[in-house]
Amino acid sequence: NEDHFGIETEVLSPKMWNMISAFVNFTAMRSRVEEGNEMVKNVEFPELITNGGIQFTKSGLDINLYGKYVSKYESSRFVAQTSGEPTVFAPLGDFFTLDLTSGYTFGSSFKTRVYLRVQNIADKKYSTVAGYPDFGRQLRFGLRVSV
Repeated sequence: NEDHFGIETEVLSPKMWNMISAFVNFTAMRSRVEEGNEMVKNVEFPELITNGGIQFTKSGLDINLYGKYVSKYESSRFVAQTSGEPTVFAPLGDFFTLDLTSGYTFGSSFKTRVYLRVQNIADKKYSTVAGYPDFGRQLRFGLRVSV
């Protein structure tokens, strides 16, 4: 048996000066699990997750900066366990990342967008699943054509 109680809010800004908008998303949660005859904190869920971003668009150019924070939590999933021993948990979460995407869109009959995406700008090392770390900083350059 377990229970979860939380709140999630989101704030979206109107487009300012017809080119800049922002958002913030906040989730706080208390998770409990039954141990014996009592409910105790479930360490396998983060208590706090926040996201936010700023988006700029003007004359075909777009620049988007996004941030995310996940509080620490633990998991025994995918962690080798020894029979008869206490459950072993891997530490997860407790990270803040920034991502940047920028592009330029042009064309009329064939809309074409050239873009650059940088994920995890600060190259922060973290995992959200035991044994599967994040890839670190990633750069992507692309071209998208729409008819």
